[in-house]
Amino acid sequence: MSPLETIAQLRAGQRPTSGLLHSCRLHAFGSEAYGEEAIIERFRTMAYGIPPDPVVVEAPGHLAVFAGAGAMIADLVGDSIARLWRVGPGTPVMPEPAVSVSFDPDLAQARGGLLFAASDHRALAADAAPHVEAIGLELSHADTAYRARAFAIRAFGTAVEGAALFALHRLSAGSQRNAGFIHVAARWSGSDVAIVHDSAGEAAVAAGS
Repeated sequence: MSPLETIAQLRAGQRPTSGLLHSCRLHAFGSEAYGEEAIIERFRTMAYGIPPDPVVVEAPGHLAVFAGAGAMIADLVGDSIARLWRVGPGTPVMPEPAVSVSFDPDLAQARGGLLFAASDHRALAADAAPHVEAIGLELSHADTAYRARAFAIRAFGTAVEGAALFALHRLSAGSQRNAGFIHVAARWSGSDVAIVHDSAGEAAVAAGS
């Protein structure tokens, strides 16, 4: 079974016949799930299908599926999924009771709106790095209501076509200093860029504030 077929079965709330590692980790709906059983149950309770013609971006060890308002990014080991991110709209998982603690996501105190080192992404061609940099900087400056910094955690492809996953840390500028990470998926095809925000994850951050 191909990784795309595995993702299609998961998104429909079905148990994949193969292709999902038992130790897989899922980031979706503002929460995390570990292991095959927990991941299947998460999608079973929040199933959503893949349109007939999704946009697929592939590179060694990586797969990105963009479909409508949602996207999925996968780390692969052979044809099996080792880690999976689901980005897009949906009902967030209710967060566990927690106490918010301030922290610095960048202990190096480096300045700038983006943390990205092309050398960390082996499946990213050198001529594609400017795409990742431009998208990350745009994300960090898109909303003036927050002080934001983008962290490129996955990036792969060429200058012609590729995809990236960012963790966007945002700190509000108001008197109540809400902070949190959300995921943002992006793909480029030549000069065309599509960006998918994890609105379900954003709602979970807001609910836990």
